[in-house]
Amino acid sequence: MISRSRTTRVFPVGLALVLAASPFVGGPSGVAQAQIPVKDVFAHEPTTPLETWEVVTYLLRVGQPELAAPYVKKFLDANPDDATLLEVRDAYGVGSVLSLVDYPETRPYSKALLGKLSEASIRNATDPARIDKFVAALTKSRPEQNYAVERLRESGPFAIPPLIKALSVTGLDPSIRTPLAENMGRLDRKAVPALIASLDSTDDTLVGDVARALGQIGDPRAIPALTFVAARPKPETAAKPLVSQALEALTGKPFGSQPKTPVRVLSDEARKYHTHAYRFPGDPITLWVWDEAEKVPKPITKSVKDAEAMLGLRAAKEALEIDPTDVEAKVNQISLGLAHDPVGWKAAALESGPEIMGLVVQRAIADGRTDLATIATTILGQISKREVLKADASTPLVDALFAPDRRVQFAAAEALVKLEPKTRFLGSSRVIPVLARFVAAQSNPRALVIDGNAERASVVAGFLRESGYDSHVASTGAQGFSEAVLAADLELIAIDPNFINDPWKLADLLGNLKADARTAGIPVVLVGPLQLETKIGKQLESFPKVRFLVTPSETKLLKIQLDRIFAALKVRPMTAAERADYARKAASLIAQVARQPRSPFTSDLPRAEPLLALALNGPIAPIEAASALGDIPGTDAQRSLADVALDPSKDEPVRLAVARELTRNIRRFGPRLDGSQERRLVDELNEETDPKLLDALAAIVGSLKARPDASASKDSTYRASSL
Repeated sequence: MISRSRTTRVFPVGLALVLAASPFVGGPSGVAQAQIPVKDVFAHEPTTPLETWEVVTYLLRVGQPELAAPYVKKFLDANPDDATLLEVRDAYGVGSVLSLVDYPETRPYSKALLGKLSEASIRNATDPARIDKFVAALTKSRPEQNYAVERLRESGPFAIPPLIKALSVTGLDPSIRTPLAENMGRLDRKAVPALIASLDSTDDTLVGDVARALGQIGDPRAIPALTFVAARPKPETAAKPLVSQALEALTGKPFGSQPKTPVRVLSDEARKYHTHAYRFPGDPITLWVWDEAEKVPKPITKSVKDAEAMLGLRAAKEALEIDPTDVEAKVNQISLGLAHDPVGWKAAALESGPEIMGLVVQRAIADGRTDLATIATTILGQISKREVLKADASTPLVDALFAPDRRVQFAAAEALVKLEPKTRFLGSSRVIPVLARFVAAQSNPRALVIDGNAERASVVAGFLRESGYDSHVASTGAQGFSEAVLAADLELIAIDPNFINDPWKLADLLGNLKADARTAGIPVVLVGPLQLETKIGKQLESFPKVRFLVTPSETKLLKIQLDRIFAALKVRPMTAAERADYARKAASLIAQVARQPRSPFTSDLPRAEPLLALALNGPIAPIEAASALGDIPGTDAQRSLADVALDPSKDEPVRLAVARELTRNIRRFGPRLDGSQERRLVDELNEETDPKLLDALAAIVGSLKARPDASASKDSTYRASSL
């Protein structure tokens, strides 16, 4: 089973154990004396490692690190065993080793020596034979017990498994059990993770002993685990009163008078892991879990990500075991599960229902968990009914249309289109614009530079292009904002804080960018010399998601700064594959709407035409864009299709697909081409030699009621003299 230990319950293996194990931390102290030649002090060269270290400590005390360095090297070259290293530690203190860092001459040796000392201390502290010896001493005289407790504290959580084994002996005499249990409670907080794991034992007597020890140690990290044991729905056991007493010792209040219900305690615990509220000491980390086969707690190693999921899911599961109807606990459980394993938890999410998934979506958006919000929004769309969409009330699915992250917006728009609603609803006018922003995506990520100084702007734009961005320049704040709201593939907005002669001030531009859902998630950087950051620092505090970027002098430095900024903002730029996938899906969804004349989204289709026309000429989704334009009435849609169908520079598959859609559009809505396009069609039809394109052009001409040439061949090719 999973240990209930939270972040600080994890036992960090490292130098901390060396320090904790040493009774002489800091080592012998002394004031530097007048420099004395070594030959005048030592009667003979040191021959043993201990003598060598004595020379080192003396030379450092008298301020001669350059003479000490060779002796440090000699000590390391002797490859001292654990016993020698521990003897040095106990005689001179860890401080004598740490002091090597203070001098350039000895600093190169400090890391290696500290590593050796740390490893020796850990091996000594976790040595089973040593621990067993001191566990046995816990039942002897009081002085022996006191000494054993001190030594077992050095072992941290590793002292607990042998103690648990000793307490689990069948028919254990009370004269043995009592001092073992009492002394277990005299250990310090380092033992708590393994003790918490031991609460999973099926031995109620042992659980009672462990609970009492946790109450004595007084570490509040044990509260959630003890709360579950005290509240879980099963028959009363002998351990429950002791568990309740431990909780009272930890909180100062009886179990029945706690400020939070057991479900809230555990559900809140789960959410803390979900929101990364605990700081782990490293990655990976050590957790303690109960081994039912061995009947002892054991350490396991997990990544921080896996640890958060394990501990959080366990807390949520325990909350639901106490009250299966608790909504908060269910939301936390589904959120944790989907965030950690979307595929494995999809079925449970689907079964949880629209109410729970709606809360998961809203919570994920509020927490800034965009990947989770995207997945949850898609699942919510799959289990929602169109009847929930109201003209006068929003829903979590509609709320997601206004999320700061464009991936979440797209997931919401896609879900709403697939619901095929029959009437308008609150937020319905946003669906097509959201999709339209994706269709004109380019192969490279886009960046926008807003600066009224053209020369300065071109320099920044140039560095961005060298970094792989398709960069554009806007000379005013209003122009920049207008461009930003139209593009779903915009990965960065770079602003010069002093953009010239602009009616918009910096605060106006930043406020609009961060207030509009279409641009709120785009990383924004203010570009300028380093000293400017101090000058505008106060203003930046009002916009916490805006960062300062020092004017780049070379592409490499720009990339380093951007990587750091994206990491700080927790932004994941879209890959080229993502942009292409979203563009194709968006165009296909708009085409789906266009094929449904009674769709509540149909009236918004003209707003998508300009971007669909751009996509027709783009590298990613021209065929999908053509499919959408084929069902949109209007002059612009038809003429955009004609321009591409007549463009010999386009690839044949694109021209063929566009020609088919143009034919369909003309037949459905009537001809809207201008005279020059009609004449070009005639010319192309008479000159084209490719059979497939010839047939496609002939179909267009036919839809315009062209007269086929009487000399048309039997292979279905046509010539036209006029329209």
